Amino acid sequence: MKTSEPIEGQMPNLSNNQLHDDFDSDERRADAYRERIEQAKELLPLYDLIEELDDAEDVDQGLCPFHDDHTPSFSLFSNDGNELWKCHSGCGAGDQINYLEIKYELTRGEAIRMFLEMAGLSDDDGGRFNRWTHGKI
Repeated sequence: MKTSEPIEGQMPNLSNNQLHDDFDSDERRADAYRERIEQAKELLPLYDLIEELDDAEDVDQGLCPFHDDHTPSFSLFSNDGNELWKCHSGCGAGDQINYLEIKYELTRGEAIRMFLEMAGLSDDDGGRFNRWTHGKI
């Protein structure tokens, strides 16, 4: 007796077209997500994020907001149009998302969601900065 249902432990029989369509769909979603992150970076530049998180005073003096810094070790710079930060004492380096990861000990996914929300591109209600500036971190 022939059945179209896969036998337990076997992969379902998908055509190459189905596999290709699924891959293309995943790629389109990933591209759209990357574009959304880039849009958020335009809406909320690195220094604006730092100001919103009340870290600008230390950063303006070159002090790292991630450790007890008494000697300037923190810098902001641009590389190929990307705004980046670096702690030269070893706390880390990166973009806005990396900043949030380190500041709040978040996973990458959590930091991305937080950043999108702060930039006003979240699917959640509340708008720019609402959740994060009212002590709910």
